Amino acid sequence: MVDKIKFLVTNYPVEEDMLNSYRRFGSSRFNPEIFVFIKYLTSDEDLGKKNKKHSLKLILAYDTKFGNHKLYVEGSIRKWYYGKYNIRDFNYKDFCHCISLLSKRLGIDENILWNAEITKLETGVTIRFTKEFEGIALCVSRYKNFKKSTHEDKGVKFKGKNYHVIFYDKIREIYNDKDKLERSYDKITKNNFLFRYEIQGHKVSGMKMFNKKVNTLLKLKNNWKYLGENLIKTLDKVEFIDVISPEAYINLKGGAITEMSEFLIYKGIRAIGLEKTRLLIETLNPKKKTNCRKKYNGIYEKHLIEDRRNYEDIFRQKVAKKVKSICSK
Repeated sequence: MVDKIKFLVTNYPVEEDMLNSYRRFGSSRFNPEIFVFIKYLTSDEDLGKKNKKHSLKLILAYDTKFGNHKLYVEGSIRKWYYGKYNIRDFNYKDFCHCISLLSKRLGIDENILWNAEITKLETGVTIRFTKEFEGIALCVSRYKNFKKSTHEDKGVKFKGKNYHVIFYDKIREIYNDKDKLERSYDKITKNNFLFRYEIQGHKVSGMKMFNKKVNTLLKLKNNWKYLGENLIKTLDKVEFIDVISPEAYINLKGGAITEMSEFLIYKGIRAIGLEKTRLLIETLNPKKKTNCRKKYNGIYEKHLIEDRRNYEDIFRQKVAKKVKSICSK
């Protein structure tokens, strides 16, 4: 559930040999008396041959005036724990184990780390679908008054002041990052589609849903169930539109003009109503009415079967099921 994060450890204990492992970056732009050091931290765990280790960015701020250190840890702790290309979502047990491992790698007491202040937080889930659900992004319409941006038919982002709500093709993100050939992507997506839903918190202190509830690692741990409930509550505020069903999308994609024309006729009949369509047909030339009635009834019945399942209901059900599974302690 938790993915990218940024947290702060105040009064971080630093010894001289530890400082040597950091690279001097410069001084703080806000205070020249604060020196900034940076290093990247990977996990010691064996992640398997097909996976790749992911680094967390450590920023050490040394206040020369008061002689204390602050440590900022930033990055995807989910990828740090499971591996860069692993799609698993954090469950409670693994998250706690991750923090325990991280405390050892940072060389600080675990209790100190649990009290670290969270300044940025990203939560989300990855939902597994079959190929025909690829068109789901087209149905994601609106979230509050947030500005909407889209990336073809693969993703949607709603941009707010302190956080974003986003939906995207997870396999595409992985393959873009791995810089693999397009044919490799086509092969793996032949029967698979992974849809990622996230809340990207850029300023936890400015978010009513996160501030005071999950603004420390300990509160995040104690309110793990709340994180899942908040994902569902936020999703409930996202508006979907009935653009196209999974079955219709897969039939139309790469199809001929005839399929598109029939689908638009079906949508038109749905919009004005079956009875009004029948009355319009009755105004036609008597010689053409019978054939026209058969044609449009056939188109309507064919696409009605395809259109019975919609993306929204299935997606909401799957998110609720996924959240329930990873919220259990």
